[in-house]
Amino acid sequence: MTSVGPASEEKAAGTVVPPPSSEQNGLVKDQKQAEFVSAPTIDEETVRKALLDYASDQCCWGKGAARDMKIEKLEPSTSYHYILETFTESRRIVLDHVPHSTNKVDGPENGQPPGPWEMQARTPTMFEDDSSEIAIPHTHYVKVKCNGGCSGKGEKKSL
Repeated sequence: MTSVGPASEEKAAGTVVPPPSSEQNGLVKDQKQAEFVSAPTIDEETVRKALLDYASDQCCWGKGAARDMKIEKLEPSTSYHYILETFTESRRIVLDHVPHSTNKVDGPENGQPPGPWEMQARTPTMFEDDSSEIAIPHTHYVKVKCNGGCSGKGEKKSL
């Protein structure tokens, strides 16, 4: 658990906190595999057209070899096309300074602050960039800043 407060604020600011292990957060590892139905057979004309299209997309490639080569045999084989899509979430502690405007301060005297991964956060839309800020409970404190001659009660305006 990361302690946040006056003593550790500078150390914790900007720290990326690793998530709990997958056993701790109860991720389901069983996922259905895509079912392979069948693949169409292709003829020599389709192969030659694909080769010519590919050659025309390449810099400094001529089309002569693709156009003139003799295709002796087309042999089907199995292959897989994988698309890897990942979705990650990271959480970090960021130090924030805001003016004190209320008499209520949710500080460490109200309990132990939760770790970043112990806090509930809304689930973002998968595979879309998103960012949100959540205040960590029990980490607030009032830092008295006085330019001499005041008691930190807000009775005198400091410049």
